[in-house]
This record gives sequence, C-alpha cells and structure tokens, in this order.
Amino acid sequence: RAEQSQKPKPALRPEEPTTPQSYEDRKLERDKSISRSERHAGRALAAARRRVEQIAAVVALGELDEARHQIANLVEEQCASGDSEHAAKSLSNIAMAVLNLGYSDWSVELSRLAIELNDKDVKARCQYGATLLSCKRLDDALAEYDQAQILDPRDVSALTGRAEVLKATGRYEDALAEY
Repeated sequence: RAEQSQKPKPALRPEEPTTPQSYEDRKLERDKSISRSERHAGRALAAARRRVEQIAAVVALGELDEARHQIANLVEEQCASGDSEHAAKSLSNIAMAVLNLGYSDWSVELSRLAIELNDKDVKARCQYGATLLSCKRLDDALAEYDQAQILDPRDVSALTGRAEVLKATGRYEDALAEY
C-alpha cells in the first residue's frame, strides 16, 4: 500500500499547445454548430425585416395602396408557411413605421391585427399600447399594457408604458409607483 501511494499519477490528458484562432476559424466553428433550420430561420427573419423596411419606404413615398398590397402579401405568405407569430411581428413593426410617418389610425388597425394573429405577444401588446397612447386613447392603452403585464409581469416595456399612460391621465403617484 505504501508503494502504491508513492507512484506518480499519470496525466489525464497531455497539454496541447494552443494557438489563437483567426476570426475566420472561429466563424467557421460557430457556423458548423448552427443547424440548417436555424440558418434558414435567420435568413427568413432577415428577409421579413427587409420587406418591412421596403413597405415602410413605400408608405413614406405616399403609395398607400401599394403598401397595403405588400402588407397583405407578406402576412399571407408568413401565415401560409405556418408562421403567424412572425406575421404578427411584421405587422407590429409596420405599425410602428406607419405611426412614425403620421398614420396613427392605420397603425392602430395594423397593431390590432398583429394581436389577433398572436395574442400572447407581449411586444405586440406593448406596441399597440404605445400606438393607442399616441392617439390619446388612454383607457384602451392602459388595458393593452395591463394585458402585456399579465403575460409577463416583469416586462419593462409593459411597466414603463403603463406608467406613461398613468402619467398622461394625471395619476402621477400611480405612475411613479410603476417606475
């Protein structure tokens, strides 16, 4: 027994010299670990973002009928591929773009449609609340932020949006409590 305890323990694994990897090597390793479906989903999301940007540009040019046509096509394609969640996100993003361009009623309509497609989307509910707030529909805005808060009680957008509505209604103490 004494002899066994004096034997040196073999190394589990010999140390290999490490050389710094180049950016290209690291990228190649990362890309290998990304599945084909993840790459496809990333490309689909990027394509949807580009289409949303294109639609916003068409709206900015005042070509509203063409924008409506493109929105309908985008939503139809996304829903047909079983992707109503992305369709809802696209509608929410377009709604914000048209709101920023001064089309508040249209933004309300698009936001409502986004929620109809995915009523569990906290971001869509908060965006709808923001649109309603900008239209001075304070009771409706508060209700949307409340729904968002039910879905995710810790969501910062829901909490701060709710506080903004309370502030707009003159309920400053309640608003401060939300922040």
